[in-house]
Amino acid sequence: MESPTSHRIGYAWLAERFGVVTLPYWRESRALVKGTRHLVEKDGRQIEYLPAARDPGDDVFAQLEFALKREGLHLELLRKVLPQLDGEEVARFVRSKPTGRYARVIWWCYEEFARTRLDLPDLEMGSYVDLLDEGLFRGFSGWDRGRSVRRDAVGGGAWDRISLHITRCCWV
Repeated sequence: MESPTSHRIGYAWLAERFGVVTLPYWRESRALVKGTRHLVEKDGRQIEYLPAARDPGDDVFAQLEFALKREGLHLELLRKVLPQLDGEEVARFVRSKPTGRYARVIWWCYEEFARTRLDLPDLEMGSYVDLLDEGLFRGFSGWDRGRSVRRDAVGGGAWDRISLHITRCCWV
């Protein structure tokens, strides 16, 4: 099958924008110039082609939200990209969606990977959200009460030494 005319969105867009290289990820999203949604699976990887209307555009936070929602949690890329963001911009984004699932995941990951605390008060409303998709990752559960994020992982805050059991892998 010939690849339709499209451009990268989500994690692939972020990797290109910030000049980071990671191991191949199991899922990639692309915005079509013309056409309807379809999914291509090959060698354990998925490429999802989406209509142009689904393109998050050139906004970093829209791309992050899109990637978390459609492509899952790409820890390696987030660990390389998030510390490059301005903390005030991250805080402004979180303030705009304080109980939003993906805003809280971005908040928690930013503080972990940048090793800095944002000038944001702990949440006092909203339910906990899962950091990791339990269908893909296995480990113990821990709670970060301030951000209302449940982290399922092996290890505490030492993400540079973390060892996750990944139940789906794309590279061979």
